[in-house]
Parts: sequence; structure tokens; C-alpha cells
Amino acid sequence: MDAAKVPPPPPYSASDAPISSQPVPEGAAQSKEQTAIVQGTVALLSPLIGLDKVKFKQSVEWLQIVCGVEMPIHFELANQFDSVIYRLQEDTDCCTRNFIPQGFRTDSTVLAVNGVPAFRFQREGRCVMNCCMPCCCYPLPFSRERLTVTAANGTVLGVVQQEWSCWTSRFSILNAEGSVILGINGPPLNFACFYDINYEIVALDGTRIGNITKHYAGFCCDTFADFDDFTIDFPSDLDATVKATLLGAVSLINLLFFQGSIRRLACALVCGISRTAIDLKLMK
Repeated sequence: MDAAKVPPPPPYSASDAPISSQPVPEGAAQSKEQTAIVQGTVALLSPLIGLDKVKFKQSVEWLQIVCGVEMPIHFELANQFDSVIYRLQEDTDCCTRNFIPQGFRTDSTVLAVNGVPAFRFQREGRCVMNCCMPCCCYPLPFSRERLTVTAANGTVLGVVQQEWSCWTSRFSILNAEGSVILGINGPPLNFACFYDINYEIVALDGTRIGNITKHYAGFCCDTFADFDDFTIDFPSDLDATVKATLLGAVSLINLLFFQGSIRRLACALVCGISRTAIDLKLMK
């Protein structure tokens, strides 16, 4: 076994024994530098150990609301006690956010509370129709969106892979070796009016072990703005690297389905039709 690598976690099942750490095998010869890298990665992931809930609260950008200029995505990540454990910031420039299709908004950094980079989300930039029309970068079923979660030192922690589905959104969670360990199943069309949107986290045997919830913020906020709050629930004994990858899944879901002017326009259209249908039904 390569002593410089931490063994990847096995596929998670609801009947598995707790997975809380990834110890280096006894007798493995490691240099002081390699040991420091592993210990540093574990230390930056330590806020996730034993945690069963993370709340994503997106910062409101008033310049974006008033002027319509796309600003970087910023989230505060808090535990179940509302204590901030990480801060997420998008790493894109103004030109990329406002003049280049949505499919090329790619990288984000997750910072520890002391400002030290803990891990990164790296999404593969893509334009599924090989053109420059923003609508072509909408996450179509065959676009196979992919986001890689890496430690600050570049070590791959896991991958979020979009799977083929015509009606619902489906994602696979892969470990560093490329093996599928979890799945995520979304609602039809990734859309709901007037209530929360839920994505189920499932084990390989189909058992539901967690949930990603996009909270309903009200008709006006959901229609005319894209500042969203999420909550992710997962088993407290899940490996910290898998939890970090699931945080990347939240970031990818937000970027694909709840960010950008085209998504707000689609939301306004569908919500308007739904609201009209409800009003007509009540008038009868």
C-alpha cells in the first residue's frame, strides 16, 4: 500500500459499523513531511467528525439585487448549534460570472473559521452544445456534470457525478479511488412551488441515510433572487471525507439548479402559472 495515501472509505450501508476515521496502517513508513500533510488534512476536516447536520446560509449581495450584477457565491456553513464551522466562497472573476455561460462557473474554496483553506470544490467547466448561448449550459440529463472535492494540498477526497435521468436529478458520490459509495436522488424537474425541495441521500442498498433540503424562502425571494439556504443531514458516523464530498454535492446542486438569471426566469414562469391555476381553482 502506498504510504502517502489514506485508504479510501468503503461504500456506506445503513448496517455498516461506524466509519469515523481513516487510520494509517501500522508499520507504514512515512516521512515527516507526509505525516504532516495527512495530519493537516485530518485537522481541517475535524469539524465534520461526529457531525450529523450542516446548515448552508448564503450571504445576500445588495449590489446584485439592486443592479443585477452577478456576485460571487458566499455561504456560511454552521452546525446544528448554529456555530459557523466553514465559509464557502466562489473563485470566479466578474467577467466569468456575468458574460460567460453558467456552465463555466467552476471553482470554490471552503475556508476554516481562521481563514485557512480547508478543501476545494472544482467543477469541470462545460458547454453541452459547444456554443456560447447561456441556455446551453443548463444541466441537461446528458451533460454529466462532475465536481471534484480536494484537500488544500490537492489530495482528492471524493467526486460528485451527475447521472442520466430524464425526469429527476440523480448524483453518485465517489471516493478518491472512483468507486461509488452513495447516491443522491432529487425531485422531478428539481422544482417545487411554495415548499422546501428535498434530495435524498441513499446508500448502495437503497436505504435512505440522509437528506439535502433547499429551504423555501418565499415567493418573491425564490422568484426574483437566488440567495438560498440549504440543510444537509447525514449519519454522524460517516467518514469525514465523505461528508466533505456531500458538502460539495450541495454546492453543485445550488449552482446547477438555483443560481443564474435563466433559473430565476424559469422559476418565475412556472410559479406564475402555478399561482394562476390555484387562483382559478379557488374562484370556482
